[in-house]
Amino acid sequence: MAAGQVELVDGDYRIEDHVWLEPTPGHVCLHITCGGRDAVLSSDLMHHPVQCAEPDWCSGFCVDVAHSQRTRRAFLNRYAETDTPIMPAHFPTPTAGHIERAGDA
Repeated sequence: MAAGQVELVDGDYRIEDHVWLEPTPGHVCLHITCGGRDAVLSSDLMHHPVQCAEPDWCSGFCVDVAHSQRTRRAFLNRYAETDTPIMPAHFPTPTAGHIERAGDA
């Protein structure tokens, strides 16, 4: 920051036509579009794959628990049964996958 190399932006910032940020609690997801297909890098939205089945389970890093739970659930509902690859930062390999419904999860 002291060197003037940082640009602070709002959470819904468009980096370019094919790359933009989506605000989520305490961080952002990065969206990438290429060849008409989208992918989402979900950063700190979830810390373990079990949170896909149990979005109300929080890690020690969820500052606003209720907001984090709502955001995870909305994200999972938005991308469930789509062909959008999701790339969570903290899941073990493979680092990209799709969200599928299993009952209420």
